[in-house]
Amino acid sequence: MEVSEVICKTNYLTDENVTLEVETTAIVDFNDGHPPIRAYCNFDYVPTEWVCDPLITNHEGEPQPLLVKWLKVYCPFPEDWQPVDTSEV
Repeated sequence: MEVSEVICKTNYLTDENVTLEVETTAIVDFNDGHPPIRAYCNFDYVPTEWVCDPLITNHEGEPQPLLVKWLKVYCPFPEDWQPVDTSEV
């Protein structure tokens, strides 16, 4: 799986700043013979469980390597992603 043209938004789910919700829209290529698609997925991430990793932050364009690492864990399959209707953009 490869991602590009990323829009990543992060938000702590509680005031305790423990669980970070990571929302990602990107061009996703699953290397499955189908063309890449613009799609959306989200996952919850607990940064304190991975203290040696930098924090996933809001960003656009080239994806942070850490974001790609966790997308491959939490959203590795086409069914984990929701296609984005680009005709409405």
